[in-house]
Amino acid sequence: MLKRVQVTYEFCIDAPTGSDEEVMEIYRTQASLAISDERCGLVSGPTISTVTGPTNFQESTLDEVPLGAFDLTLRERLDRGE
Repeated sequence: MLKRVQVTYEFCIDAPTGSDEEVMEIYRTQASLAISDERCGLVSGPTISTVTGPTNFQESTLDEVPLGAFDLTLRERLDRGE
């Protein structure tokens, strides 16, 4: 069964020049590791809800394979009526 989990994290980033571009580059390369190492703050969540359709998700999430699955993207599964 497909479920939606929404979590909001916050990160403190030390960027040598302080530019927004540099901050985002550090975020893109280190955020996943920081979450797994618990080096970030949990702002809200996790909130779990039943998937009722594609409008529950951001467009980029629809093109990813759901966690715990290994075959079809979320969009493909919703198109099949799951």
